[in-house]
This record gives sequence, C-alpha cells and structure tokens, in this order.
Amino acid sequence: MPSTVHILPASAERYPWWRRWLGTRSYWLGQVSFWGLLAAFLLSSSLADANRKESDAEVWASNLAVVLTGGGFTHLLRVLILAVRARAKSWWPVVGALFPVNVAAAAGMVATLLVLALVFGPESLGEDGEVMTGADLLGGVGFFFALISVWNVSYFGCCYYRGYREGLFERLRLQAAVKEAELRTLKAQVNPHFLFNSLNTLRSMIPGDLERPREAVTLLAELLRASLTLGDRTTVSVAEELETVESYLALEQLRFEKRLRVRARVDAAAREVQLPPFVLQTLVENAVKFGVGGRREGGEVAYAVARRDGVLSLRVENRGQLRTTSESTGLGLANVRARLLHLYGPAAAVTLTQADADLVVAEATIPVNPTRPAGGPS
Repeated sequence: MPSTVHILPASAERYPWWRRWLGTRSYWLGQVSFWGLLAAFLLSSSLADANRKESDAEVWASNLAVVLTGGGFTHLLRVLILAVRARAKSWWPVVGALFPVNVAAAAGMVATLLVLALVFGPESLGEDGEVMTGADLLGGVGFFFALISVWNVSYFGCCYYRGYREGLFERLRLQAAVKEAELRTLKAQVNPHFLFNSLNTLRSMIPGDLERPREAVTLLAELLRASLTLGDRTTVSVAEELETVESYLALEQLRFEKRLRVRARVDAAAREVQLPPFVLQTLVENAVKFGVGGRREGGEVAYAVARRDGVLSLRVENRGQLRTTSESTGLGLANVRARLLHLYGPAAAVTLTQADADLVVAEATIPVNPTRPAGGPS
C-alpha cells in the first residue's frame, strides 16, 4: 500500500502563529544552507573577476545585502505560503498565487537593494550616482524571480520529503498496531477457551454435595462463555447484556452473600435495543467493586435501563464517594467511553458523578439508531 503524502493544509494547530513567524530548527537550517551557498557562489565569482571596480569590502557588503534581503523576503514568503496552505483544499490555489507573489517579492528585493545602495553606496549605481536604467531594473527583477523560484522548489521539495517520511512512519505504525491487535485477538481466543475447558474439568471434580462451589464455577463458566460468544460482536441486545449482568451479580452474591443487595429496573421497551457488549456489565462491576467490596457493611447496587426520546439510558448507583476510589486505574470506564465514541461519536456519553454525600452514579447514554452504528459490521 503506497504512502499518502499530506502537506496540505497547514492547519493552525500544527503551525501556530509563533511557529509560522519564528520557524523551526530544520527550516532555518535550510535557509542558512540555501542563502549561504548562494553567498559563497556570488562572493567567489565577484572576487575572481579581474575587471571588477569594487573593492573587496564593497563586494562583501553588496553580497551580504543580497543574502540578508533574500532571506528576509523568503521568510515572509514562507509565512504567506503557510497562510494560503491553511485555507487551500488543493495545490492549484497555492501554485496560482506563487507567480504574482514571486514577482512582487523579486521587485521588493530590487527596490530594497536599490534603496540600500542609494543610502550607503550611491557610487555603486554608476558614475556620479546615476540611477539604474529600466533594463537593469527588469534584469534584476528577473534574476531574483528565478532565484525565488528555485527557493520555492527547494522549500516544497523539503515539505514533500517530510510529508513522505511522516506518511511512511504513520503507515508502519498502523501496520504494527494491526499486527499487535491481531496478536491480542489470538491470545484472547486461546486463553478464554483454555480457561473455559479447565473450569468444566474443575466443576466435574467438585463433589455433588458442594453446591456453592459448583454453582460458582458454573457462573464463572457462563461469564467466560459470554465473553467468547459476545466479545466478537459489535452490538448485542439489552436482553443479552442483562443475562451477562445477572450471571456476574449471582457470582458476586456467592462471594458477598447478604452484604450485596441488588435492585434492578428495566423497561420492557428497551430489551431489544442494541448496545455494545459489556457496557452495563462494566458499570455494574465498577459499582460492586467500590460500592460493596470496600465497605464492611456492604451496600446496594441499583441499575436501571430505560429507553426515552431516542436514547438508551444505563444508570448504575452505589453508595460511596468518588475520592475513595483513587486506587482504581479507570481502565474499565475509559474502555467503555472509547468504544462508544468509536461506534456512535459524540452522541454517546459516559458520566461518573457524586449525586450526594454517599451516592455515586454512573450513567451511559447511547443513541437508539434503527440502522447499524458507525463502525459496525456491514
């Protein structure tokens, strides 16, 4: 797959005002190299001319004036090019603007050098300081126009090369990310299958009179089965998600016993709505971990699923304070937010709030779309 070179547009985010005016280290290295090579060529040609009338000091001064003037005008030209690139959707506006701009810049350089000569060295203009002829002025404009055109080619060549390298690195980074995702998928397929088979073996080894251990293994196996069957799907129905949540809560009630109290409210109209798998389960798991596990007296986890105004609302409540959950990595909620953003964009949201002094509320809102969500299977 070929790399795509992106050097348009030059957005304000990538090129803020200070970067446009001050430039970067690589830009100034290019400027010094271009105008330094030109200065060396002009200086060596002038000093090697046996018929020249100027002194060595005048040669140095005139060439320094050319280099500094050229560097200043091309720097302003770069600022203008970046401004055009920020608004252009293709190269045609940029190319179309370059010709008159280059002519204006060449004329500006000639005018600047003429003013400098009149002020600091009128004798360099001719005998008795006579003014340059029109042909001389046009020749100067043509020379500097050609020089600035060469600078343009060099500048855009560097931009293209940098864009090519960035595109190549981005392509390699994406390829590496794809390979890593494929590897993670293979591992996720192998490990749950191994654990699922091991759990079935373990359950068969538990005596029949030990109901609680056998039930715990059964519920854990059901959760693993759900992760295997539902994890590869983009969306599942609320009814399927509720089965996973109920299996998880049943397993946790074996652990916490009376310390865990559950209250559920599910609208019948919401049971067939589609949502990404394990969204509600993650919110409930987070509530159990921090609303029950960290409290000696336990607590109540309440979850509600409702469909209203074209939105599916998942609301989970538990007792506690947000500040007491600092040991949480936040990966669960971050994963839910990322998946919803990928599938539904900004229309979906996940919030975690302190509703009152001892009540934490986690809520996910998902747009109810009769068509498939963005990013879903075709």
